[in-house]
Amino acid sequence: MLAKPFIKWVGGKGQLLEEIRKKYPSKIEKYCEPFVGGGAVLFDVLSRYHPETVLINDINKELINTYTQIKNNCSEMIDLKQKFFL
Repeated sequence: MLAKPFIKWVGGKGQLLEEIRKKYPSKIEKYCEPFVGGGAVLFDVLSRYHPETVLINDINKELINTYTQIKNNCSEMIDLKQKFFL
């Protein structure tokens, strides 16, 4: 399954991915994203390289909590999304 950003974010990089990809190294084993936002680059790197270690951060605590809940309670988050957003 291809993971894509689940939220639009001000300053998102989705439209710039083609240019950003040109800067990727040939191999990524560890990935650190200090300002994850909507995660366009994060999800692109995950789908292309499958790094062993991934660290994400953002100043927005609610956003990081959302990513944490997706990581730890994915099925429950999908159920909530279907209940409230479809």
